[in-house]
Amino acid sequence: VYAGKPYADADNDGMPDKWETAHGLNPKNAADATQDRDKDGYANIEEYLNSVVPLPNVVPAGGKS
Repeated sequence: VYAGKPYADADNDGMPDKWETAHGLNPKNAADATQDRDKDGYANIEEYLNSVVPLPNVVPAGGKS
């Protein structure tokens, strides 16, 4: 149980601003919680809640991500 000060979450999407920023998300955009930035089949909020580190952006050989 966490009894300290809550983490800052400017957009109230359930992911702390610091975590969003560290993983390339916008801490002022609540819609990014349901998006899948790394295309691994898990929404960003699922990755945060399960302590999963999102995959880095991988650019394929053709140069398009």
